[in-house]
Amino acid sequence: MANLSGQEAIQDPYPSSFSSYGSLNDTKDCLDYLPPVPPPMKILLLVVYISVAVVCGIGNPLLCLIVLTQKRLRSVTNLFIANLAFADLLMAVFSVPFTLHYFLNQDWVFGDIMCSFVGTVKFVSIYVSINTLLVIAVDRYYGIFKPLRPRMEKGRLVTIVLAIWLVSFIIALPTPIYLTTSPPTVNCQGRTVRMCFEGWSNVNAAKGYAIFITLAEFLVPIYTMGFIYFSIAVKLWTHRTPPGQVTARHREIMMVRKQKTIPMLITVVVAFFLCYAPYHGYNLAMNYYQEEWHETVPHFYSLYYVIESIAMLNAVISTIIYYLMSPTFRKETKSFVNGMLCHCPPVFLGLRRVSFHSGASHSYNTRNGSAFRKPVGGQDTLETRI
Repeated sequence: MANLSGQEAIQDPYPSSFSSYGSLNDTKDCLDYLPPVPPPMKILLLVVYISVAVVCGIGNPLLCLIVLTQKRLRSVTNLFIANLAFADLLMAVFSVPFTLHYFLNQDWVFGDIMCSFVGTVKFVSIYVSINTLLVIAVDRYYGIFKPLRPRMEKGRLVTIVLAIWLVSFIIALPTPIYLTTSPPTVNCQGRTVRMCFEGWSNVNAAKGYAIFITLAEFLVPIYTMGFIYFSIAVKLWTHRTPPGQVTARHREIMMVRKQKTIPMLITVVVAFFLCYAPYHGYNLAMNYYQEEWHETVPHFYSLYYVIESIAMLNAVISTIIYYLMSPTFRKETKSFVNGMLCHCPPVFLGLRRVSFHSGASHSYNTRNGSAFRKPVGGQDTLETRI
């Protein structure tokens, strides 16, 4: 590890950890900053990042189209889900390809503006996703425990979505402020090295920001969602429908129980925790023990690649979870694709309208388990909020 040059902390050259470096003009130092990637890690990075690009780059816009082109599917929950899909889509298009090139070649060739833009898109997208998941969890909580509470209006939903993006950008603001590139270093065993890193003039500020991110965008949301979904699960599995008149809450609970969404919700929360716990743990360790880790932990950089890949896979895992656990979403997707292939107009999805009016009850569970019920007694379609 290079010696500390002044009191400057810079991100190592990966967007999750901070470190202290000296001059980039020394050959040993440049190899220390950006060592060649071992072939097994290259294969891992290629598989993971291409998977994220393909699954989120194709599946998420398809989800948005399905939600936005069908009036019946434009519920509050589904619009939040579309917001999640859009955030992941931005990361898949504007961050993943550039980051993959950087990791594989260990040379940032896209310039200073793109360095700041790519990092900002990545972190804003991640924070939008977790903050939206938290809002959905709170909305579900009210749906079960306060079913007579007025449903969220579309105008309020738009305000909340805009607030989620604004708050997420504010939280990620140090990224565009501190992200920069280093001058090219050509004397690095015959290759050019340019870094895209997050430079902090105050080491303590960098450490404080890492703690804040871990709390605000991981621990607090994950424990809040865990408490909410645990409470909902207890309510659903211990609820007994009383004889006589069935209230709105009883109808809501019975419908949710039939749709079996609780296993999916628990799976999503557990998957998020398992994917991002190592990421945030590594980030904290790098801030406080980086030099010790660099000198004592075997395969230091390979460990980072594995942890980063696991975190990025969360988007793919979530999509697979909702797809596998939602037969209706698979049917809607198939109808949409068939309509596109046969060049049918957007109303081709109307072919499935009979399912919303038939005697069978159908649900539409996507990324976060939103559901729709057929009209009851000629009334408007009721959105299940769990």
